[in-house]
Amino acid sequence: MAHHPIYFYDLDAPYGEFGNFYPAPIQLDGLTWSTTEQYFQAQKFVSHKKQYRHILELATPREAFDYARTHDSLKRSDWNDVKDDIMFKACLAKFQQHPKLKEILLSTGHRTLVEHTENDSYWADGGNGTGKNQLGITLMKIFYTKMKIFLTSIAFIVIALLSSSSSLAKTEIPRCIQKMMDGFNTTPRSSPYIRIDSYLYNGKITYYASSSCCDRFNPLFDGECKQICAPSGGFIGRGDGKCADFHESATQLENIWAVPRS
Repeated sequence: MAHHPIYFYDLDAPYGEFGNFYPAPIQLDGLTWSTTEQYFQAQKFVSHKKQYRHILELATPREAFDYARTHDSLKRSDWNDVKDDIMFKACLAKFQQHPKLKEILLSTGHRTLVEHTENDSYWADGGNGTGKNQLGITLMKIFYTKMKIFLTSIAFIVIALLSSSSSLAKTEIPRCIQKMMDGFNTTPRSSPYIRIDSYLYNGKITYYASSSCCDRFNPLFDGECKQICAPSGGFIGRGDGKCADFHESATQLENIWAVPRS
């Protein structure tokens, strides 16, 4: 189905461009890096010029990966604190500097991106879905928060534009979510919900229906409109135990629908 996850890993497979071994040179920190992998691995050795420069000059990303692993004892002490930001920086440069790759990322719509391999349980899904999929999450964050793929607006500015389903044509939204919005648009003043926003929660794209009053349930849906949980109490921080961490851990992506407050 259209909103099933996109899995990537092998360079010669669909969406292989999303991997860090893909040959897409980037300009960062005044230097040209053959791949995002080489930039990423070099940042482990910012205090060791010899190792840093050696990785820059290596011929392949695999060599960079192996070299960094064999010199792990020299790795910067704060690596676990900074590695996510470094990966974000490298991947952002890749998609900003290569228009064709940006188009491929744009084409993924609201689908969840997953690096699928048993070789990595941090950056990938571990092969069985138990991994953190941090690279996939990084790409989804770039898609939404930096590239401004869709028109993210304050709800009350775009109410008029959202009064018909045709106004949403540029945003790829799960069909069932679209149907839900169309139903709310017929009787907006009496609707129990005033807006629907997309969020990144537990590594997946989800849809949060905010209620018009703080004491209502605010359900969280997946791309098939299956209710995942209901973080109670809107944005005042209460939870029902099923996803009580939602407001603390989820990343808001965009407002996709809203009606005026009565």
